[in-house]
Amino acid sequence: MAELDNYDRAIIVSSDGDFYSLVNYLRGRGKLEAVLTSEVESCSRILLDAAKMNIRFIYELRQKLEYKKEPPKDGTLSGAFNDDNNISIFKETP
Repeated sequence: MAELDNYDRAIIVSSDGDFYSLVNYLRGRGKLEAVLTSEVESCSRILLDAAKMNIRFIYELRQKLEYKKEPPKDGTLSGAFNDDNNISIFKETP
């Protein structure tokens, strides 16, 4: 790990057991902040075992991670891309 001294903590986002050796390595050096995975059922058992108490599940963090549609507090771009104006960069036009 050539970059080990260039960061304080690492977050691994995966459910794949192929990352267990990296997780063990980082945890052993005090560099592992967390392993972020979708849910227990889809996460590799070997990764769960390697991460130990550093495992975090996305559903537990939903309130912090989810997008909340709120108008800008300063009024900039207010309504520019909302559905009220029938303008959306995410919808296909008929």
